[in-house]
Amino acid sequence: MTSTQLNAFDAAELDAIDVSYFATSQIAGLDATAIDNLTTTQIGALSAAQIGAIASSAINSLTTTELNALTSTQAAALTSSQIGALTTTNFTSLTTDSLSALTTTAIAGLTTDDISALTTTQGSAFTTPQIQAMSVDQVVALVTLLS
Repeated sequence: MTSTQLNAFDAAELDAIDVSYFATSQIAGLDATAIDNLTTTQIGALSAAQIGAIASSAINSLTTTELNALTSTQAAALTSSQIGALTTTNFTSLTTDSLSALTTTAIAGLTTDDISALTTTQGSAFTTPQIQAMSVDQVVALVTLLS
């Protein structure tokens, strides 16, 4: 089934499909509306590779509940483009486990506003390699948050 066909499905039709069987190319082709129509259970069933395949233009269609429910394995698959595309509200819905699972490459997608909006508990979740991968401005935002 093509992404065009999948994008034409409404929420009820998508609910009836086991999206865990979608190829990453199919996931990559889903538009924001199709991603929005996926349930939290369906998002939870996606593999890390499938999460990493969600288009940056569609990533904000994940609800804060869905982002909060990502496993650390799924969060580790988020790309810097996806992280950069998340609104600050959506970014701050990630759990401490998800934040500490972000790759050092994905850290590049963080804005200083994203970091500043975190709780101190969330800010403390960053690992040493993640902090070492941050830009000076990102580190300043983190230090300010944790001060």
